Amino acid sequence: MADEQTTATPNPDFEPGELAAFDYSHEESLELSEPAKKELLSLCTKVARRDLLARRIEVEQAWEQELFKRGYQFLFPRRGGGWQLTSATTGNRNWSQLQSSGNYETNIFGALSDILTAALSRDIPKSRFEAADPDAGPDITAADKAEDFVEIFNRNNDLKNVLTQMADYLCTDGRILTYTRTVLDGQRFGFESPDEDSPVVPEDEGDADQPSDQSSETPEDSEIAEENTSPESGGDERQEAATSESEPVKAKRKPLAREIVTVVGKLGHKVPINTQSIHQMDFVQAYWDVSTNLAKGYFPWIANKIQAGAGSIGEIGIDRLARINIAMAIEGGYQTGDTYNSECTITYTWLRPCGYMESQNVAVRDELFESCPDGLLAAYVGDELAFVRNECMDDHLTIEQALPGTGQNRASLMSKAVSAQRRLNNWIDLINDFFIKTVPSVWMDSKAFNLDAIASQTNIPGQRRPFVAQPGVDSQNLMVQEPMPTHQPALWEAIQFFFGDLMEMLTGGTPALAGSDTDTDATYRGQALRRDSALQRLASPWGAMQKAVAGFSRQAVMCAARTRDKLGQTTLKQNIPGKGKVTLEVSDLKGNILCFPEADSTFPETWTEKASKYQQLVQEAPANPWIGKLLSLPKNMRIAKDASGLRNLDIPEADAIDKQIGEFEILLKTEAQPNPQIAQAQQQLLEAAKQAEAEGPEAMMKYEEMAQQVAQQVQSLPPMVTTVPVMQDASEDHESEAQECFEKMNSPEGRKLKKLSPEIWENLHLHWQGHVEMAQKLKPAQPGKPPSESVTAAVDKMPPSTASQLLAKYYGIQATPQDFMEKQATDVEANITEKKAAPGKTPTPPTVKQPSQENANARS
Repeated sequence: MADEQTTATPNPDFEPGELAAFDYSHEESLELSEPAKKELLSLCTKVARRDLLARRIEVEQAWEQELFKRGYQFLFPRRGGGWQLTSATTGNRNWSQLQSSGNYETNIFGALSDILTAALSRDIPKSRFEAADPDAGPDITAADKAEDFVEIFNRNNDLKNVLTQMADYLCTDGRILTYTRTVLDGQRFGFESPDEDSPVVPEDEGDADQPSDQSSETPEDSEIAEENTSPESGGDERQEAATSESEPVKAKRKPLAREIVTVVGKLGHKVPINTQSIHQMDFVQAYWDVSTNLAKGYFPWIANKIQAGAGSIGEIGIDRLARINIAMAIEGGYQTGDTYNSECTITYTWLRPCGYMESQNVAVRDELFESCPDGLLAAYVGDELAFVRNECMDDHLTIEQALPGTGQNRASLMSKAVSAQRRLNNWIDLINDFFIKTVPSVWMDSKAFNLDAIASQTNIPGQRRPFVAQPGVDSQNLMVQEPMPTHQPALWEAIQFFFGDLMEMLTGGTPALAGSDTDTDATYRGQALRRDSALQRLASPWGAMQKAVAGFSRQAVMCAARTRDKLGQTTLKQNIPGKGKVTLEVSDLKGNILCFPEADSTFPETWTEKASKYQQLVQEAPANPWIGKLLSLPKNMRIAKDASGLRNLDIPEADAIDKQIGEFEILLKTEAQPNPQIAQAQQQLLEAAKQAEAEGPEAMMKYEEMAQQVAQQVQSLPPMVTTVPVMQDASEDHESEAQECFEKMNSPEGRKLKKLSPEIWENLHLHWQGHVEMAQKLKPAQPGKPPSESVTAAVDKMPPSTASQLLAKYYGIQATPQDFMEKQATDVEANITEKKAAPGKTPTPPTVKQPSQENANARS
């Protein structure tokens, strides 16, 4: 007994997530009774051994297609299950022997799989969040804030790589499982530090002295400490050891947490085969093969009980062998004894409450129903129970299929190409044999030729040698050459058909998906139509990926809302490209929400396609003012930078938007404040009144006049001002920042803020007004139109001084009065000369007017 105590290794004194990742939950780990533990192990073993034949078939099918993609295609069934490299004519051979014998695969299977994977993972599917109850405030808030959280979640998970893995499994396995949870991992995410400040933007550096939200002490910290002292975590043993030695308990480092999604293929999980969806499944099992040391880091409280080489509970051997062979990139004929025996398998088993009915022990059944009303998650390393807790599989798992069908063992995207790939390899090997091995044999007369001597002599082109002619025998009859063997004429046509049209028809991996086409219509529109037609073939797997993304996005929001508060992380912050720093309160995520794929979400587009669309808009902008206005918005200038592909392109408007987004961190957390100029003016009036009263009546009269002027000035001042003043010069891009504020005020967040917090919304509104006013003031003044004047005057009739002034004012002609006097003198002299030179005229006698009769009578 003493020897056992001296040689036994004590439980490591580490927290979950300190040495390796730990899947954290807001539900505490349970301490079941011993009968319940035994019955739980029995339940997990029974579901692991359910549908053995169907499970073996789906494992072998997925295993074969995984090997086909890697290039191991000369596969034959192996005794005991699985696949091995062999040949019916040469017997069992290993990989190197088969390659030396001339058996080389022509891997069209892998190439088409890469095309399909790239087409399905070109972009991230878009999802939308909705409130489960449209009239519930918490649900509305959670749906709104979930959009920001998903930006953080996508960046933390490298969602592009996650989608690529999903598409790859859909090609070879046909079924995917996604597992979403909150992960504590100090090695990957770091540890919380009380002295570490939260990341700040330049606008709120003044608050940098305050401790970060993640490091602040909260009541939940004591709950975490209590959970970490559960019997399964080894906390009681550590506490007893510290108490017995009278030493203070060492302060634990707190690992940081993130919401993580993991994609698992068909070989890595098991489900009831005869079900249609996850909602009909009473269990789901997932497997991870890891090194023994890593398993001990995952679960340090059972480190002493973890044994190397431990497989999963109740698992058939072919499952683990297939996973290890695929991970090691070797075929099934090789025995990976070192890896197989140095690793162990972690098994996660989710059971719905209806799964408890399998137990015949009524007491245990009642205990499980009471402690795990939503279902349970039991984690085992080999046969050792790591933890068990209340957990509903619908909150963490999604299962999707590549193609429609019945049951869970459906076809993959590449399953139809396996048979064609096998035939293609055989036919190409046959053509290769004809090409390099069909040298015709030559038969020679043994009496006329010394074959041994011919075999030993050199063969130099153009060399001349003597020979002895046989009397009466023609030399051509001494040697006979066999005819050249020829292959079936249709063989090459069949190879070309299988290589191209047939494989494309079976898989849908047409050249249009890869960006190339041999069609005569090489226009952009023609290529786009063929690409869209090819993508329609992938509607089913693309829809499955959309549903999976929407499913695990909702689950990630739920995990963060439930776990982050308990971990003491009440605020989440992340810098997102294109949006700046995103900050949200975890409490805003605590609502009942739904998540759906975008209704109009089409197939993902490549960067080239997006750039082409933008260039088309630019070309249409001169003829369409609305498009020109749309492209001129500062926010849309980021698209111009992305479409150009010039990462070093500087866009000043984009910097202004980033600056304004940073100011939102202050504007949306503070209320508008009273105008300090008003209080300052009132204080000055009060001091001036005291001074005037002391100086006398004359001073009071001056004070009253000044008070009236100040009162008029105060009335022109706004009563409230923003907490982020606007610069009163051109040192800010007022137009761009005003546009960003305008969009913020009219966004769903701004409308909700106006209704629930009008004082904060007014702070943002005043800031927007300040930018708008300064933008109008700084606009250059438009030159006024000169007055229209029309003057009609006889310049030659005017005095010389007046005429010269008129010409200079209205016509810009510079003339002096002397010029006009000289001109008049010249004109007079010319008139006199002209009259003298003119011929004389006969004078007309004057006409005498006769008096009228009335005048004559009057005179008489």
